[in-house]
Amino acid sequence: MQAQEIFDTVARTLLAQEARSSTDGLCMYRGSNGAKCAVGHLIPDEVYRPEMDMDPSGQSGTGVRELLKKYGDVLPSYFAEHVDLLMDLQEAHDGHVWSPSRKYMRQRLAEVAHRHDLNPDVALTAKAYGEAEDANDA
Repeated sequence: MQAQEIFDTVARTLLAQEARSSTDGLCMYRGSNGAKCAVGHLIPDEVYRPEMDMDPSGQSGTGVRELLKKYGDVLPSYFAEHVDLLMDLQEAHDGHVWSPSRKYMRQRLAEVAHRHDLNPDVALTAKAYGEAEDANDA
């Protein structure tokens, strides 16, 4: 998967989901609330393990580099090639406080796109959860 495809996939899925992936308020690749984080959407179901959400001390919250170090042999090969993009997408999502307006999330995703020389159009135009086909951001 190339960088633009990663970005487009994550932007579409995050906007459609409209929720942080969390358990007990902590960000997770797969949260107990049924959501996935930016990177969690890219981890195939057949390789995901709940342990991926734990750091070496057993605490919640594994960063992308730690995830690669520990599970790189089962993750898609593009994770290593695009680790900086994945980290930025994870931060854009995990650091976002969800509100009725999608404008802030779209802006954060567009900033990631620009930082990685990608086209931000999907982040700016993808239909978000609860939006009508012709709705504008609040």
